[in-house]
Amino acid sequence: MATFLCRECGEKTEETFRFCPVCGIAYEPLDRTTIEGMDAFEQGEYAQALELFKATLKKRPGSFFAFRDMGHASFHLQQDDAALSYYENALKLRHDLLDVRFNMGLIHLKRGRVGDAM
Repeated sequence: MATFLCRECGEKTEETFRFCPVCGIAYEPLDRTTIEGMDAFEQGEYAQALELFKATLKKRPGSFFAFRDMGHASFHLQQDDAALSYYENALKLRHDLLDVRFNMGLIHLKRGRVGDAM
């Protein structure tokens, strides 16, 4: 039986679980494109990461991970409108993404829209 590390909390768990038993996040297998995107992101290559995450989304159109990851890459590229759009799509698929809500708040604060940031 294969094991994986949860993308949210890092807990090692078995592939047979549909959700991480620690944080409850849904399991989504990582393909090469996603892993390369994560590596590019961690190296600060945000434009490359964004393109790789877009390729992941084409393979998995309903992936909140892909939308969230594209939002994070856009956020670091200071493409705030794109980041907000990707984040909104991620939240439509999974409403409890705290990192997404936090970054959206930072964008709204940067724009002087304190009410939207809260």
